[in-house]
Amino acid sequence: MATTLKNSQQRGAMAAKEERARDAALAMQEYKAAKLATNIKTARLRALRLAKESERKESTRTDPEGRNLLSGVKAARVNVASGQS
Repeated sequence: MATTLKNSQQRGAMAAKEERARDAALAMQEYKAAKLATNIKTARLRALRLAKESERKESTRTDPEGRNLLSGVKAARVNVASGQS
């Protein structure tokens, strides 16, 4: 009878250990999936930021006469923002 009880306890302990191992493997999969999703989002946002910066840099170029193409637009924005016409 003592051996049956001991075997039963060992089987219970083994089952609990196997369950913890499965939970750990599942947690690691979830962690890796979340990390991959974060890396993908970061790469997408970085690409968008770089494109926006490039567009902004491109739009601030000067015209053939050497004038800044946006100087008038910036002044207009400042006047509108400050309430001047």
